[in-house]
Amino acid sequence: MPDHNAALRPVLAWHGARRHAAALALHAACILSGLAAALPANAAPGMLTEGSAGGSALPGPVTVTRLGAPELDRIGLYPAQRAGLDAGLWGATSRDVLVRLIAHDHSESLPALRDLFTEMLLAELDPPREDGEGTRLFLARVDALLMLGDLAGAQALIDAAQRDDPEFSMRRFDIALLSGTEDLACQRMRERPGAGAGYAARVFCLARSGEWDTAALTLESAEALDLVSGAELDLLHRFLEIEHEDAPPSPPKPRHPTPLEFTMFEAIGEPYRTAGLPLIYAHADLRPIIGWKARLEAAERLARAGAISPERLWDIYGERSPAASGGLWDRVGAVQKLEAALREADADAVGQALPTAWRAMQAAGLELPLARQHGAALARLPLEGAAARIALEAGLLSGARTRIAGQAIPQDRQDAFLIALARGVPQSAEPQSLQARAIAEGFETAAPPPRLAGLLREGRSGEALLLALDLLDEGEAGNYEALRDGIALLLQMGLRTVAIETGLQLLLLERRG
Repeated sequence: MPDHNAALRPVLAWHGARRHAAALALHAACILSGLAAALPANAAPGMLTEGSAGGSALPGPVTVTRLGAPELDRIGLYPAQRAGLDAGLWGATSRDVLVRLIAHDHSESLPALRDLFTEMLLAELDPPREDGEGTRLFLARVDALLMLGDLAGAQALIDAAQRDDPEFSMRRFDIALLSGTEDLACQRMRERPGAGAGYAARVFCLARSGEWDTAALTLESAEALDLVSGAELDLLHRFLEIEHEDAPPSPPKPRHPTPLEFTMFEAIGEPYRTAGLPLIYAHADLRPIIGWKARLEAAERLARAGAISPERLWDIYGERSPAASGGLWDRVGAVQKLEAALREADADAVGQALPTAWRAMQAAGLELPLARQHGAALARLPLEGAAARIALEAGLLSGARTRIAGQAIPQDRQDAFLIALARGVPQSAEPQSLQARAIAEGFETAAPPPRLAGLLREGRSGEALLLALDLLDEGEAGNYEALRDGIALLLQMGLRTVAIETGLQLLLLERRG
């Protein structure tokens, strides 16, 4: 499976590399802005004189935590039980192992597995039993959400942490830049001097607020202190429209820009195309200032990855009528025609529009958003022929799966297996492929797979579940033994709905690498 997020890893690594530099930049920026007195009250005593024996006189990393802030590794957006998970999921697994497994890229996994992984990242779980805290597990969760394109989830986790130290502030600021809320992030930096996201961010925010002279003075001072240099310095000069004798006429654009670089290049009239960047950058193309075609392309990319809801995609589809034909425009037109037929509940019109819309969405890997948006409604209409077959598949992929499977009458042996699987009893029908047989065998297995059974006995069920996600990725690629074991592990852990959805998606979605 291709690794479409390889380019995102330098951005995530960049957060760690900037940690110490950001602390230094924060202090210098406070001095330059007359805010030195506003340094965090819990800064280490004597931090300004630390270099008296010959070391640096500048401060080391600053941790800024509000009084009463929650325990970091316990933070989540909803109880684990709501996602069907045990709050003690992490159990005896070490933080180091969890961080390594969470870093595995699941952005290309089946939607059911991607959704499960997201729930594991967002749920309120007990911290691992091992001693020690630190930020690495929490930040690994945030970074995994960013790799999945889930800006809202990552933002909510960071906000819940109530932390303003650099590695939190940097991520908060980057999310704001890509979601178009940078003015709010800049306001937070002004109100909380301890919430600095680095020197370049401070210069950017001063300019955004119209304080161009202060921004220029701050940049000049930063340059004198060697806190900003090279390509970053050149870009800041261009952003502030400052003549700089050492700057090249047009500094080369980085292949893997940081969100701030992405934003500043856009501001100076040299925007990036987000199609060649990691998924999170596509959110920037959803802003109202972006043209409709680019917004459509970004919305489809994000919906395909499960990073926005089908409703959001449909809202953008419906903004206006396509003014051209071919490719994207034909797809938009087909969806709009189906939408109009469904509004009228006209079975004949739906029967004509549905096959065209389904094929168009399949070609773009978007049949699941269509199924989730309209699968339940399609199942209520008296359709015939190809439209009826599509309606059954869409219904089994939708949230109305249980009701539709309970009422469906199979037309052939393939239908019979799909309906039996949707009911949770695939072993009651004859599988029609090796893939279907592996799914059925997973449901028939009474014990956890041997390769994962030991982890369950040792109280490391979360580790086992993360490994099962990897097995199921292998299963999608054709390793049917891994597919069987992954399905069996989901069932052993009580995740029956996820197992059913995984099987149906494997059999019904036309997945493309």
